Amino acid sequence: MLSTVARGMMAWIVSAFLLFGKMMVTQAGSCFQDTLKLDLVTEWQSQCFGFKDSLYTWSEAARACQRMDANLIRMTGPEVQVMMADKIAKMHSGRHEIVSFWLGARDEKKTNEWRWENNDALEWTSWTAGPHSGTCVIYDGYLAGWRKTNCESFDATVCQKGQLY
Repeated sequence: MLSTVARGMMAWIVSAFLLFGKMMVTQAGSCFQDTLKLDLVTEWQSQCFGFKDSLYTWSEAARACQRMDANLIRMTGPEVQVMMADKIAKMHSGRHEIVSFWLGARDEKKTNEWRWENNDALEWTSWTAGPHSGTCVIYDGYLAGWRKTNCESFDATVCQKGQLY
């Protein structure tokens, strides 16, 4: 026969397990179906963002997002950039590394006409000072802004689902 303390402890463990399980299902169900492929998932203003620390080329990153019914992140204002940079910095706290990640913009025709994956023109940009070369764009955590780079270089990935796509 279990003591009152033991029963109380078991009830607490079962409640915690059920609550944790519910939170995971809610998070995965409302954003990305398979959160195990992602290192960070966050929702913000009716959009869902999934961060993957693994390094990909731009094309590989775009395909990885598409497999999750998402696109590479589309930064439409400073609020999105600050939110995502803050979330990733908190995830990496204590590791002293600067993170850069692919954006869904590129100059596919090499005409300096930058477009998002869905072919919309960029309405807001955050280009950094310094050397720029390439036809793809990353968010550079060290410079806290956008940088043109070679599409075959390797960077982290942020996938986005929501009202913009």
